[in-house]
Amino acid sequence: MKKPIFALAAVMLTALLCSGCAPEQRFSHSEGSILSLDEAYAEGCLTGSDLQSIAYYYHTRFGESEQAGSFTPAPKTPASLAEETICRIKRTYLDEVANVPVGSFDRVYLDNYFGTYGGCAVVGLRSDYIAIDPLLYPEYTVGGVTFYDYDPSAVSVWRPDAWEQ
Repeated sequence: MKKPIFALAAVMLTALLCSGCAPEQRFSHSEGSILSLDEAYAEGCLTGSDLQSIAYYYHTRFGESEQAGSFTPAPKTPASLAEETICRIKRTYLDEVANVPVGSFDRVYLDNYFGTYGGCAVVGLRSDYIAIDPLLYPEYTVGGVTFYDYDPSAVSVWRPDAWEQ
C-alpha cells in the first residue's frame, strides 16, 4: 500500500520541480524556423488571402485605418498565442536570428501578433540582442499584396518543425 503513495509523491515532486524551471530550460532547442513574408509566401506557408489579412492587421496595429481600406480580414485564430507557442518562437528567434542560444526569453519581445495561417504564426519580434535601424519601404509588395511603410524587421513568420504543406 505504501508503493502507490511513494509513486504519487515522486510524480508530484517532479511536477513541482519542473514547474519552476525557467522557460529557457523547458524550451532548450529550436522547434521551428523564422521566415520573412517573402520566404513564407515563396515556400507556400502563406497564401495571397493570408497576406491580405496580415497587411490589414499590419496597417491597423497602431490604430491606422486609411491603408487598411474596406477589406475584412480573416479573424485571428487563435485570437492570441498560447504561452508555450510564444516560448517556442522566442527559442527559435534566439537560436536562428540573434544567434544567442543561451539568451534570456525576457529579452525577446513579441510586439505584435498578426494571426496564425496554416499553422504558421506571424508576429513582430525584437530583442535586446540585436539593434536594428528600421528600414521602411514606402510600398512593398509580396504576392500581389502591398504593404505601406513596411518594415521587414517588424514582421516575422514562425513555422513549426511539424509544419506540413
